[in-house]
Amino acid sequence: MPVNIHTADTAFNYLSVMEVPHVSEALPFARSPLHDTPSMVLLMLGLIAVALCYHTGYKYIENFFHYMFSTRRRENLFEDHTVNETSILAALIANTCIVEGFIIYFAVQLLMPDKAASLQGNVFLHITAFCAMAAGFYATQWLVYKVLGYTFSDKEGTRLWLDGFKSSQSLLGLLLLPVLILLLVYTSSGKLLLYIATLLYLVVRLIFIYKGFRIFYSNLSSILYFILYLCAITKILVSQPRPTSEKSPYFDLERKYGVEIVFRQFIKVEGLTSKEFRQSKINVPDYSAIILTARTAVDHFFRLCNELRYKVPDTLKYFCVSETVANYLQKYVIYRKRKIFYSETGTMDGLIPIIAKHNKETYLMPVSDVHNDKTVVLDNNKVKYVKAVMYRTVSNDFKPGEAFDYDMLVFFTPAGIKSYIRNFPDYLERNVVIAAMGSTTLEEASNVGLKVDVTISPEAPSMASAIALYLKRLKAEEEKGERKVSRVTTKVEKEQPKVIKQDAAPKKADTTKDTEADLAAAEKRSAAAKKAAATRKAKAEAEKAAAAKRSEAAKKAAATRRAKAEAAKKK
Repeated sequence: MPVNIHTADTAFNYLSVMEVPHVSEALPFARSPLHDTPSMVLLMLGLIAVALCYHTGYKYIENFFHYMFSTRRRENLFEDHTVNETSILAALIANTCIVEGFIIYFAVQLLMPDKAASLQGNVFLHITAFCAMAAGFYATQWLVYKVLGYTFSDKEGTRLWLDGFKSSQSLLGLLLLPVLILLLVYTSSGKLLLYIATLLYLVVRLIFIYKGFRIFYSNLSSILYFILYLCAITKILVSQPRPTSEKSPYFDLERKYGVEIVFRQFIKVEGLTSKEFRQSKINVPDYSAIILTARTAVDHFFRLCNELRYKVPDTLKYFCVSETVANYLQKYVIYRKRKIFYSETGTMDGLIPIIAKHNKETYLMPVSDVHNDKTVVLDNNKVKYVKAVMYRTVSNDFKPGEAFDYDMLVFFTPAGIKSYIRNFPDYLERNVVIAAMGSTTLEEASNVGLKVDVTISPEAPSMASAIALYLKRLKAEEEKGERKVSRVTTKVEKEQPKVIKQDAAPKKADTTKDTEADLAAAEKRSAAAKKAAATRKAKAEAEKAAAAKRSEAAKKAAATRRAKAEAAKKK
């Protein structure tokens, strides 16, 4: 039968042909610790070590919470620590480091996606590195806690603290193990599980901190001792030139209290040139007497006289604010009682009666560009004098990188405080003791918000004696804190034999009354110190108010003199 070729071709064209399916490219396999054999072997080794040591060290597990919370200073005779307990403790710590290493791996992988690819390249190597980091962190903490324990407590307190640390770390490994298993299986919930792991870490850390407070801060005296230890004064900066004599009281402070005193000025003095001084139109030969308030004024007076080619006559009289300044004049002139006078009290008030006896003299007073309140006394007593600015005060800035590790700063001028603020804008945040003397210096400290802890008083009329008094009180408080801690420790040791030997006769000595008496005496001393501080504050405020009144009176007197002078000129 003939076949119709056209019909056959048409039918062939309509036959169904199998199409090639379109698929996406194959994704690379994401390696995880669950699929990494060496990593899982490492985790299983940690668990097996705990399981093997449990049979011989089960007593440690039974007393697990006892080690975490107990603060008893001495165990009884039936509580012994064996090698088996040490082995189970080592296995638990190793398990904790391994579990923490796995969790750190997952944390880096989930929180830092850009590092995920590099971590999957060699899972076991990275997990081992993280486990080593956890072990190093544990060893560092153990060393730091041991040093702190021996510094602020005794051997028994340090043992209790370290027992709590090791127990808390062991507990942390057991608590984090279920979280790690869930992380291995349910990677999609990784962030939530990491939050849970962080919460467990914080809870265990708070338990350890709680035990530390129970050990070290069981009474108020130990807290006081800890604070006094941190606040000890070891290095003092005195903003004055170094004394030339070895008999200075500051050197006695170093020897007696074991402190280091550094002499460095916050300000420095620059003398005016002869050209600058001539602009003031003051003719030095017109004056027959000089009022000198400091050795700096003496130096610059004779320096300027030399630059001006003025030969100081032997008839010139000198009125000095203190005997020290008067003796310093011997550097330039021959000391004669009839031409050198000084105040017996070391103040301007003591110099006024001497000036009054020589009221026919014309007085010149060398000063700096920053005057203090000494001129107010002269104005109030209507002394006729002329101020001659012969030197200026400038800031002595600290160099970059210069160490500033002082516990106390001593200021004598407002310019010194201004220089300190200029060098250290964060001065209010620095935990240093401030010492200052002089009404204007105290006023400047108050204006900038500095709390002055040490200043002169009738009990300590000089700055060196005021610092000595402060260090003496600080040392007394520190020794009192040591005695209280020692007394409490002795009391605990006396009570310990009662636990071991029940038949021991009770001792009659009772230190509670002594402790209460010491506390009462300390409260009385504290109240007396507060009362004295309030008295000093009231005196300072009264002195400040008096200075303000004197300043106002001086301004009024100056205004009156100016008015009279203007009226005389008009006439």
